Amino acid sequence: MIRYGWIFIFLLSFLNLRAQDVLLDNIQSASLDNKGNLYVGDQKGNLYQYLPTGERSDLLYAPPRPSGLTLIDASNPLRIFAYYQDLQEYVILDRFLTESARYSLTDFTTFSGLCAPSQNNQIWLVDLQSFALKKIDPLRNIEQISVPLEQVLDPDSYEITHLQEYQNLVFMSDKYRGVYIFDNLGNLMIQIPVRNVSHFSFSGDDILMATSSKELIRYNLYEGTEQKITLTYPVLMYFESAKQYFINSGEIRIR
Repeated sequence: MIRYGWIFIFLLSFLNLRAQDVLLDNIQSASLDNKGNLYVGDQKGNLYQYLPTGERSDLLYAPPRPSGLTLIDASNPLRIFAYYQDLQEYVILDRFLTESARYSLTDFTTFSGLCAPSQNNQIWLVDLQSFALKKIDPLRNIEQISVPLEQVLDPDSYEITHLQEYQNLVFMSDKYRGVYIFDNLGNLMIQIPVRNVSHFSFSGDDILMATSSKELIRYNLYEGTEQKITLTYPVLMYFESAKQYFINSGEIRIR
C-alpha cells in the first residue's frame, strides 16, 4: 500500500543556477523520451524536438491544420503521440516526426477533454460527454473500459490537467483535488491530495508534480514519501533525466 510520507522542504534559487534558457512562444505541451530528448508543442500545433544538449534539432512536425497541441507522450520515441483537443484527433509520429497515422475520436465521444496512449495501440480518454474515463481500441473501434468520473470528481467543479499511463497504471490530475491513480482496469487505487497540479511527469518510482503555486512535488509511488521544492520561478511543466527541464509558457530552462 502506498503510504503518505513525511515532507522535506528545499529552497531553490534560479539566480544561483547556471541554466540554459530556450525561448519559445506559446508552449502548450511537452514530453521527455527515455533518451533525454524533449518534445515541445505550441498553440499552432507545431512539435519541436530538443536534444539532451539543449539544442533544437532539425526535426519538426507541423500539422495540416493549425490547432493547439494539447498533450504529447514521447515515452515511446519510435511512436510519439500528439493529441489535438480542438480537432478531437490524435496523430502518431515516427522518430523523424513524420506522421504515420491519424485517428479521430468522434466515433467514441462528442468531446474528449484529454486522451493518452496505452499499451497495444489502445487509448485512454476523458469523455466529457458522458463524464467518464474510458479505454478504447481505435483499430477495432470498440470501447473496452468506462469508469464514471462522478465517483471521484465534482461534475460542477473540476479541471483535468494531465493524463498518462505509467508502469501499467493510469494517472489523471485535477486542479482542485490532486492526482488520481487507477489500475489498468480503471479501478481507483489512491488519490494524492495536491492542489493546483498543472502537469506531472515521472522519474523512476517518483511522480513529479508541477503546481501553479511555484512548487515542485516529488512523490514516491511505493513508499509514499513526499518532497516539496519551493521555486522562485513559475513552472508549468517539469521533467528530469540526466538534466532538469523547467518549462513555462514561453521558456525552457535546462540545467
